[in-house]
Amino acid sequence: MVPSPHQTWGAAHYTADMGDGETLAVSFYGRDATDAQLLSKAWRFVFYRHPGAPLALTRIQQVDHESSITQLAARAGARVPEVLAASTLAPAAMPW
Repeated sequence: MVPSPHQTWGAAHYTADMGDGETLAVSFYGRDATDAQLLSKAWRFVFYRHPGAPLALTRIQQVDHESSITQLAARAGARVPEVLAASTLAPAAMPW
């Protein structure tokens, strides 16, 4: 697993080699992901006078929204990565 070249505030993105020539995109949302979304939403409102999409209050809501939108895009015929799993990790499962 190697860090992806494109990173966003509040999330860590990685690319994993599956060993058979396929790669897997993995994203981990940290505690500051909601803060990042709130700041982005405030900035959008100030500069565009439009709040944009509704605010997700928890990390699992963010993950659920991202996976749902990706699946809807795939169903509409867009070329998007397949969603394999969307879940939370217990604090004991975290390696750090």
